[in-house]
Amino acid sequence: MNSFAANQNAIILHLRRKYTPAATRVVNLKAARRSDAATPRRRMLKSVDKELSKGNYKTAIKIVKRMQGKPDGLCGFGVFKQVISRQSSLDELKFDEVDISHLQRVVDSILSLIIKSIHSPLEEEVSLGGNLLNYTIRLYFNKVALLNELQRREDKDKSKGFSRTEESRTEWRVDREHLYELSHRTCKQHEAGHFLVSYMLGVLPEKYEIPSVEVLSKKPTRGFVRIVNLQSPKEENGHEFSSKTLNKYSCIALAGLAAEYLEFEHIRGFESDVNKLYDTLKWLGYTDAEAKSHMRWAVLNNVFILYRYRATTTRLAEAMASGMSIGLCINTIEESLIEPI
Repeated sequence: MNSFAANQNAIILHLRRKYTPAATRVVNLKAARRSDAATPRRRMLKSVDKELSKGNYKTAIKIVKRMQGKPDGLCGFGVFKQVISRQSSLDELKFDEVDISHLQRVVDSILSLIIKSIHSPLEEEVSLGGNLLNYTIRLYFNKVALLNELQRREDKDKSKGFSRTEESRTEWRVDREHLYELSHRTCKQHEAGHFLVSYMLGVLPEKYEIPSVEVLSKKPTRGFVRIVNLQSPKEENGHEFSSKTLNKYSCIALAGLAAEYLEFEHIRGFESDVNKLYDTLKWLGYTDAEAKSHMRWAVLNNVFILYRYRATTTRLAEAMASGMSIGLCINTIEESLIEPI
């Protein structure tokens, strides 16, 4: 096994040994399932929503930190500790007895997509002949744009006296509805990944948006998750940016694509996340190899968190898609974490 693969496998084993006990304690907090436990938490989370709506971010963070780690408070906020680099001893660790093949494949696949995204400009290969779905395109919002363009062409044909058969029109409607629904599902899973990783790393989400199927059917729209007081060094205009903050920023930036891949085994709409982080690392003086190594480390963190908490991610995605407040989304996470596996 080459040193690169050994390095990744060893880090995953290090994650399991060092951080699984803490994560297990979160999931197995059966005592926290008392009927009265959620009441004070929900009351405090309403206060968090109130302060966020006013733009009082420091106050909102203080409220969250007061609840952090308490049985009737927030057991998941900041619970995950990132991988500690141990390059001098990684190759010496034994990991043959641990089944990590499923995580290794995911990490390798995501990294491959990231590297291709960095070195190759986005190319769209579109085939408009035959079945509408007979094309290759990677950004989900560009799929919607394509469909809108095809609808415009159909309307133009109608104005000239041309029309589709009833069978063709039915196929067209089914294909459109399928793609809009797929775009919506992809978007909500992607943004839930950003939200959950941010929360478990101890960084409070401020605002988010998940475009509905109806909105996507009208215009190409991206979702987003905005984080309290966490911008890239470039956006901070060169102000002091600690390595700890950079590590959190990097994991959160790549969490969406990791969540997508774990759910669908493909990724759409990830290039902006990758390129923004890569440009940030280059701006900070990282070489190409150093930037890729750092992004590899961030992906490994994300895969470990999101694989372990896939059910939580799914429930959070549904909560976000329904338009719940930040506080109610956090409550969804907490209720999921305290339920037994």
